[in-house]
Amino acid sequence: MPGPVFPSEAPRPSRSQAELRVWERLKKQLPDGWTAWHSLRVKEGNTYLGEADFVLAHPQRGLLVLEVKGGTVEQRDGRWLSNGTALEHAPLDQARDFLSSLVKRLGELRCQPPAWGAAVALPDVDLDGQPTQDDLAGVVLGRNHLAWLAESLPAAVERALPPAGDAVGEWMKALQVLWGEGWADRWPGLPAG
Repeated sequence: MPGPVFPSEAPRPSRSQAELRVWERLKKQLPDGWTAWHSLRVKEGNTYLGEADFVLAHPQRGLLVLEVKGGTVEQRDGRWLSNGTALEHAPLDQARDFLSSLVKRLGELRCQPPAWGAAVALPDVDLDGQPTQDDLAGVVLGRNHLAWLAESLPAAVERALPPAGDAVGEWMKALQVLWGEGWADRWPGLPAG
């Protein structure tokens, strides 16, 4: 049975059809023991630090930030292009920037996962092989990998994350709280119910 994916009924609102396709794959094939959150956002004080397309976590293995890019995505002349337009930031760099902010935020909450890393999902691109850029080798999931996510994700995790160390505190619970599963308030003066 696949691990839990949040939100459980439908992904958070997004213009990205690629994120929807990844959410659907995660719902069907997230390996046992893993939990996934779509659109986790963090801030520091009044400063918004960013959003991850997906954060995946396993209590003993750690957390993985997954950046999703849809459409025709390619690397040409050392630059990343999406549908022919140059991207301001490489997808893996985007994931790593958010990862740094998330790990810092978890530290402020006195917790830390046993390991952390980043990967990229390209749900509209079939990959015959991995990109040759050294830091990308083994951490890019194409449409063909997503079709077999239960088998391909563990291999990508092993390449994206260092060996697991000691976890500190209830870091997975902290992720759920940061993601914000639910909140309800009522107007002052209205009875509960």
